[in-house]
Amino acid sequence: MDAFLEIYDRYFDDLYRYVLFRVGNRWDADDLVSDIFRKVLEYSCKNGGRSRNMTGPGYLRSHIIGLSIIIVARRRRLTALIWNEAATNILRRCSRRRQFRTNA
Repeated sequence: MDAFLEIYDRYFDDLYRYVLFRVGNRWDADDLVSDIFRKVLEYSCKNGGRSRNMTGPGYLRSHIIGLSIIIVARRRRLTALIWNEAATNILRRCSRRRQFRTNA
């Protein structure tokens, strides 16, 4: 757990700024950074708390940035799908209202 806390302290600020720049608002950035560090912690726990693979700054930085890119992209796709579905539902409702008005 000490290794994770060291990683968190070392990379949080840079990662938060990067994710905030990518998503544009603090609420999503908070969620995404939490998800990223949760995944880093899960990885550390899978390896029995050993962090030798995670201590190299090049590896860890690229791993965290890679995770952030994946998570940000997933969030954007999900948001796009939600908005697309909402727009489709609105268009259907408008279409039904037009049909109802023309039939009445």
